[in-house]
Amino acid sequence: MTDADAAQRTDLARRAIQGAGFLAIAQYGTLAIGIVRGALLLRLVAPEFHGTVFAATALVSFFNLFRLELREIVVTTPAGDQARLTTQYLLEVGSSLLGFGVAGLTWMIAPQFSGLLDRSSLVWPAIWILLGVRLASALSSTPLYILHRDIRQGIITSLTLIAALLSLIVGVGLALAGYPLLAVLADVAILPLVLGLGAWLAAGWRPGMQIDQAAARDILGFSFALWTTGLLGKITFEFDDLLVGEVNGPAILGFYGRAYALAKLPMDVFTGMIGSLGLALYAQSLAGGMALLERSYALTTWLLTRLIAVSSIVM
Repeated sequence: MTDADAAQRTDLARRAIQGAGFLAIAQYGTLAIGIVRGALLLRLVAPEFHGTVFAATALVSFFNLFRLELREIVVTTPAGDQARLTTQYLLEVGSSLLGFGVAGLTWMIAPQFSGLLDRSSLVWPAIWILLGVRLASALSSTPLYILHRDIRQGIITSLTLIAALLSLIVGVGLALAGYPLLAVLADVAILPLVLGLGAWLAAGWRPGMQIDQAAARDILGFSFALWTTGLLGKITFEFDDLLVGEVNGPAILGFYGRAYALAKLPMDVFTGMIGSLGLALYAQSLAGGMALLERSYALTTWLLTRLIAVSSIVM
């Protein structure tokens, strides 16, 4: 191993450890704030409003079935490849707009295709708001992915904690003021909006005027594999919300959704912390050779399985 290789590994390890530390602060900070916020909202807001937002979230996910979330593309793209980043950005934003088209056609052709929509006219307003949040996330996607790529977890942690505090203040404030649906929606919307705005300011990246047609073909081909994985995730983690709400109504769905969120809390905390760092760590480890990549992969996998197992037993 040359001195340059040793220095590269040392620098990567240092940034990875710092990033993991910042992510731990973000995860446990937002967890503590989220427990307080969730407890207050469950007491201030009737269960059917929680169920309305869970139903709208699941429906929006299926309306956005063709949205491409391309973090992997950015994390593996060198900083100087502006045309490839611009291509990724335009594809992600364009695919997000398709969700409005699918929802609009559904609104015109079959606005009451679901029993949930029959029971609660508030589901459609929640759907339009959440579609807007998804579009805002797409518009800020590349700057946020760049922060992940460069392992700038200190900035992401600061933005995450600010968003969590704002969610607590705004959500509880709206509930006390008599706006229960907006209170629950704020709990969902503020985090991606704050992260997106902060990423635009911190990353310093703006889309260029040139696109890379070869990159567009590569990205679309790779996106098909991501899309099939995402479809499986929607069926596994979101279809059950629609089924429970369809059979039992928004109030029962509100209880079910909150219970489900608590049940998978150990997985969310540790997979979020390690998963946010893992892809960038792998991409930069590969630049140091396969041996470094294998070591990084073995370490993150070892941590992930043991932390989730132990925390699940404790829960």
